[in-house]
Amino acid sequence: MMLKIFCYNIKDLNNPQRQLELKNWIQSNKSNIGGFLETHVQHENAATILARNFPGWRSDFNYSPQAENERIWIIWDLSISIFIYKKTDQLISCGVFDPATNHSFSVTFIYARNCMIARRELWSSLAELHQNSLQRRHPWLLLGAFNQILVAKDHYSLHPYTLPIQGIAELQSSTDTCELLELPSCGAVHTCAIVEALGGSDHSPLMVTAGDHEERRKVPFKFYSFFATHPDYPNVVETAWNLPSIQGSIMFSLCQKLMAVKLACKVLNRNSFSNIQSRAAEAHEILLRVQSNLLTNPSHDIFDDEKEARNKWSFLAVKAHLSRNRINSLRNEDDDRIYDKDQLKQLVVDYYQQILGSKNMVVHSLSVDQIRDLNSFRCTADMTSKVSVIPTPEEVTATIFSLPQNKAPGLDGFTADFFISSWHIVGPCLIDAVIEFFKTGKLLRQVNANILA
Repeated sequence: MMLKIFCYNIKDLNNPQRQLELKNWIQSNKSNIGGFLETHVQHENAATILARNFPGWRSDFNYSPQAENERIWIIWDLSISIFIYKKTDQLISCGVFDPATNHSFSVTFIYARNCMIARRELWSSLAELHQNSLQRRHPWLLLGAFNQILVAKDHYSLHPYTLPIQGIAELQSSTDTCELLELPSCGAVHTCAIVEALGGSDHSPLMVTAGDHEERRKVPFKFYSFFATHPDYPNVVETAWNLPSIQGSIMFSLCQKLMAVKLACKVLNRNSFSNIQSRAAEAHEILLRVQSNLLTNPSHDIFDDEKEARNKWSFLAVKAHLSRNRINSLRNEDDDRIYDKDQLKQLVVDYYQQILGSKNMVVHSLSVDQIRDLNSFRCTADMTSKVSVIPTPEEVTATIFSLPQNKAPGLDGFTADFFISSWHIVGPCLIDAVIEFFKTGKLLRQVNANILA
């Protein structure tokens, strides 16, 4: 499991809109633990704000007469355990334990004073923590606002500026004393130069990822109706459909072509619909504007615009919701909380096996003669001929087009909407495959299957 630790100088967390933006950012990045700096939230309001935006999460603060502006909050979800080592007006230091990996490390959230003299108390506190026997046994992460550059290149200004040589020397001395190294990073370098970075703050949030390489969650493919609205969609489907494939039955050829289209749709999704959270928010704003215009000035064109905007927002909203879905832990029969991924998978398999049962080797199916003895009904010759009649291409087409377009897909993930929207490309092969089944009575295993999701 990957742990994601954030730190953000939020510059006032009293605004509900800023709280919502921050909540969405944390959810989209799947953070486990983080620190807020300079919240400006009064102590008596902290619990209410946290309960509303981060229900179930735990928290701690460094409220004190010396810590004006409510300097540091830390929050964490229940998938990890936190032990607070030390709190001052300039830092909160804690130990982090991840039950899923059995790994431990220490993290210190820092909001240093603007005064160089006051910051010397911070450097002394860090040296004291470095000597702590608990902390020395584990990796140690420091992040936050030091209010002091480490090297000259960390500062940028259009105006003449005198480098704080003494401050730089003291910070470098502290990093040497505590045996610290600067982590490699990407993104905004001079974060204070970014205006309105997130939630109205003039700082960029900081995110650190800790742990082993994250195993990608295997999510079954599903065709979304919005794919068909992309201008490149027809060419993408036609190119994939006409790729050379292994020769076999018509149904086998159909499965091969659908597999090629599935891979092409995944590439289209990845290239055209990245940054899904912000795209969903933008699509929702567009939808609201179109709907407002529709109420004040209704017309057929605006109705069509509203339908298109609603479909786009619905698709992006579903994708954004799926991107936040995760199960951190489950309880087993002994009421022990399980975090390990492999054990979680086995718990789910065992649960459904218990519900669905296993094959009964004692019970045997009845023979045809036994069934005839139990049921005296017999089909007439006319009924028998209707049951075994081969459907015409027109009947297959009419059946496909009568299906609900967003009907739950089968194992391949394609809805009826895919076949309808691409009928001129996929229709002939699908018709031939259906007719082949009625002639041979053979259904491939990959077609005669389903998934639990």
